[in-house]
Amino acid sequence: FSSRVGQWTQPGIIKSIQRGTISLAPAATTNTATITAVDPGNTRLMWLGNESTEDGNTSVPSTGTRIVLTNATTVTASRLAGTGTCTVGYEVIEYWPGVMRTVQRGTVTATAAISGTATLATTLQTITKATLDIMGWDYNTALLLDSILGLVVITNTTTITLTRANNSGNLTAGYQVVEWF
Repeated sequence: FSSRVGQWTQPGIIKSIQRGTISLAPAATTNTATITAVDPGNTRLMWLGNESTEDGNTSVPSTGTRIVLTNATTVTASRLAGTGTCTVGYEVIEYWPGVMRTVQRGTVTATAAISGTATLATTLQTITKATLDIMGWDYNTALLLDSILGLVVITNTTTITLTRANNSGNLTAGYQVVEWF
């Protein structure tokens, strides 16, 4: 109850929204964008996808990208390799205190396997009040759709699971789990 008192004078639950893109030059594997400072514990980052000028060479896994909220003022985009320019979209939504119980970010990888798991740092009170956001994908295999597309789920209060149809190469998904009040 006391966590909501600070919201009574606010016009809504969202404090600010920032959107932008991050460009990765042809040989670059990472780049950053500077944002207005946010409280990472009250902030939800959304990956809005990416576009690439790759030439269609399926031996280069450069169209897969991930983003992360590096700190209060930085969003970082990354990929494993690249031969073309890639543009990654993001949205940063900061909520007023008392809206999000916890926010946890990380990666889950299927390493030459059909599935992989990641353990959350903080146990969720319940999965029925938690949302899962994908922060992008990267992979070290050719563009075989059954290897580079996966399903990420909250398995239980401590585990995130990634599954895919084929076990070729490594597939990594960035994730964000928000537990709401």
